[in-house]
Amino acid sequence: MVGLARSSYYFALDPKAEPPLRPAIEAVVREFPTYGSRRVTAQLRRAPYGLLVNRKRVQRVLREMGLTQKIRTKRRRTTKSEHPFPRYPNLVQELEVVRPDQVWSADITYVRLLKEFVYLAVIMDVFTRGIRGLAAGTKSGSRVNPDGLEASPGARPAPDPSLKVGAKRRLWPPHELSNSRI
Repeated sequence: MVGLARSSYYFALDPKAEPPLRPAIEAVVREFPTYGSRRVTAQLRRAPYGLLVNRKRVQRVLREMGLTQKIRTKRRRTTKSEHPFPRYPNLVQELEVVRPDQVWSADITYVRLLKEFVYLAVIMDVFTRGIRGLAAGTKSGSRVNPDGLEASPGARPAPDPSLKVGAKRRLWPPHELSNSRI
């Protein structure tokens, strides 16, 4: 009728069960502030405490006392900035883009699949924001980037000789672009 189980009416909290646990947990957390429920439970089972306690109970009491630790996620580092290769200057930083095919932007990124990575190279016209070329491959490196130029959607005329193509890692000179179908 009230929405509670019949056993909850008869349940009586054992008053002598909780009190020695809370001060012991506070003492362990004060001594080891980075410990989570598993390590706190292990410390409570050792001397001088010698308490026979379940980890889930310790976890509940830690949560009630507001002593839970923030869970840190492990992140895989995919960019290696400490390399011996030269860094190229940004030649289009102060340039005002006023027409199509004046500046292209290129980058390569990865898509994580279950057992491997697929690398995607994209070349975009900065003025029109149209994709001028793209390519995908299972190996990162120099073979993916030029394929992106050759695999551009639709036939386009050769680029302007003053065209600047900027990427984070490399700036392609126009003579390398003129031989490909863009």
